[in-house]
Amino acid sequence: MRICKSSPRELEIEWSLLILGSVIYAVSTLWIQNVNVIPGSMLGIAVAVQKITGFPSGTLNLLLNIPIMLIITRKMGTKVLVYTVFILVCSGTLINAWSASFPMLPIHNVYALAVIGGVTMGIGAGLLLIAKGTMAGTTALTLLITRVVRRPSYGTILFLMDSCIVVIGSVMVGDWHAILYSVMYAFFCAKTIDVVVGLREKVHLKPVKASE
Repeated sequence: MRICKSSPRELEIEWSLLILGSVIYAVSTLWIQNVNVIPGSMLGIAVAVQKITGFPSGTLNLLLNIPIMLIITRKMGTKVLVYTVFILVCSGTLINAWSASFPMLPIHNVYALAVIGGVTMGIGAGLLLIAKGTMAGTTALTLLITRVVRRPSYGTILFLMDSCIVVIGSVMVGDWHAILYSVMYAFFCAKTIDVVVGLREKVHLKPVKASE
């Protein structure tokens, strides 16, 4: 295992994207905190548990991702692990800090919130992937899969995996109606990630490779 070396310019871009992506990623969860939209990945389980028990979703998301971070270390290298830990701690802290004080939204249509939240999450996640980080969970697992297979796209694989999380989360909160708009959320998130990651070359960053 080795740490991938980046030029000072690349590091500047990567850390700028990590910070911006983490902020957008955290904000995206606030769009759906007052409705039963279940996001994908481990965050989806964390949000479902928060709705049931009140346990902070940011903290639980971090705990659930520890085993996946160990896999990242082994398969993708130290740099991706460091970036992923930063993302989880930063976004988790922001989610916990902002969730209690986030103002009431003027939009009450759950389908509109699902679309807005999904697109916002996709933008944040896409920026983090461009910066060679992951949100652990299904984003990290999908990145590992795409290192082995080229088709389908990253977003499609992520959507399929997150849809399973959505169903599990919806069962946990006991709201079958949540499945429809939660799947919408996962779909728009996954497709937005594909679009954002496609812009990687415009910021002159190479994709991360396994064992970097």
